[in-house]
Amino acid sequence: MQCTILTVDELEIVRSELVEILKDQNVEIINAVNEAEALKIIGKDGHSIDIIIWAVNTADLKSFEALKRVKGNHLCKDIPIIVVSSLTDKKYVIKAIESGAVEYIAKPYDENAVVKKISRVAGFLNKLYNFEITEDIITFSFSEMSNREIKAASRGGYPLTFMLVSVIPNDDLIKSEYQKEISSLTSIINRVIRSNLRETDTSFHNGVNKLMLLLPFADSKGAKVIEKRIYELFENHTIIRKKNNGHKLFITSVSYPEDGKVKDKLLQKLEENYNNFLRSKGA
Repeated sequence: MQCTILTVDELEIVRSELVEILKDQNVEIINAVNEAEALKIIGKDGHSIDIIIWAVNTADLKSFEALKRVKGNHLCKDIPIIVVSSLTDKKYVIKAIESGAVEYIAKPYDENAVVKKISRVAGFLNKLYNFEITEDIITFSFSEMSNREIKAASRGGYPLTFMLVSVIPNDDLIKSEYQKEISSLTSIINRVIRSNLRETDTSFHNGVNKLMLLLPFADSKGAKVIEKRIYELFENHTIIRKKNNGHKLFITSVSYPEDGKVKDKLLQKLEENYNNFLRSKGA
């Protein structure tokens, strides 16, 4: 199955670069020179766009404003967007995520990283490489990875969000079936989330019904964008819908340094948010 990529680039450079990088992949790449042309192409019958790659060629914030408008359009709400730019300052990465992008590719390109990021963001590993998406081998534990990430965020001066995603069983689920059914569904959600996360993000299956996500460069606003995307995947992803027997999803997050600078206290606040939710539901 072919993957269709729409590049939005007034200079029309990104398309030619990607054609060369992805020449061995089963992809079609078309270009729009601006926001209006992009929406025209997406709305045109016969064009099913799998991913948008948005070029930011200058530090002018108008590019990000246009990106935000496009992402807010009903035609584009389910299409993941990657920003490509030579701007490497972290403030531009954060601005891109806040504007609706799920990934940021900096120039000059690392060609292998470009292929990997496009595949992972769009969730098309099975389309591009013709194999099943499977669980990644977790080299680091959540504790080790979170320690590493918060140190990096502190040194780099950028935000980091800890996100808890939990499957909430429906009231009809028999207790004897709880662990098997909920754990299986949570694993499926984890795989789907991983295939749609940014390259910098990490998720861990934590217990029967919980996932813990580490989201570098995402502050509370960026976390809301990612949270919304996860809820959309939960409601609309074909595999999840087939396996979900009326269970719900709860998501909460805390961000460094907005909500605190000590990892243990941030995680404690995250758990408190979760417990408060359970108490409100009478669990």
